[in-house]
Amino acid sequence: RSFVTLKSSLTPVMARRSSTSCRVAQLVAGVLLLLGGPGLGFAGQGSLPRSFQRIARAASDERLLGTWRYMAGFYNVKEEDGKLFFVENNLQGELQLEGDWLTAELPSAGTIRLKLSDSGKEVISNFKTTGGDAWGDSITAIREWESMDSKTKALYEELEALEFQGSSLDGAVSITLNGRQRPTALKLSEAAASAAGLAEAVKEAHEKASEESEAAMTERLRQLYADHFSAKY
Repeated sequence: RSFVTLKSSLTPVMARRSSTSCRVAQLVAGVLLLLGGPGLGFAGQGSLPRSFQRIARAASDERLLGTWRYMAGFYNVKEEDGKLFFVENNLQGELQLEGDWLTAELPSAGTIRLKLSDSGKEVISNFKTTGGDAWGDSITAIREWESMDSKTKALYEELEALEFQGSSLDGAVSITLNGRQRPTALKLSEAAASAAGLAEAVKEAHEKASEESEAAMTERLRQLYADHFSAKY
């Protein structure tokens, strides 16, 4: 009875604003899942229609959508026609709510289960082979671009520690740049300090150091992207 009342009260809103009604329906389904019991005439989520289970699942696990990377590769969680799917390489299965986990059957391979970590920033997964009884080790994955961001930060720290030197006037002028092309040192001999073409000599030394620094940074960035996107499953 409570369910019918809630549904009919939402009907005018759904007719006017579909986006707002979708959010309200999600909240209603979520409340029914959390509060379901004798008071509302529900025995729990198993008593709810499958369509409302999907709505409640999407409401609580919307953060799962996207690409997630782990040590050996990456996978996607996507939504199609109100359903959630796990996709990795040529394997795909619909995610079904089972307790605290979202579980998907992957034909010819086995079963995968996922859930968000307490922080909501990671996904924990386990895999069980076809015919197996036990779940495998827990695998932690982070969002694709968060993974790239952490790798990029580590690369910048590495580049900061590198040194590249350029010189002119037979070594009388020397400039040192780090891997991010930031000057870290300038050395002048006594003769160079009073030389007429000092400005040009400093510029020449800087250009030489800059070329080496830029080449090193470009190669390391290329390798970073190559390694990141060619990770194997």
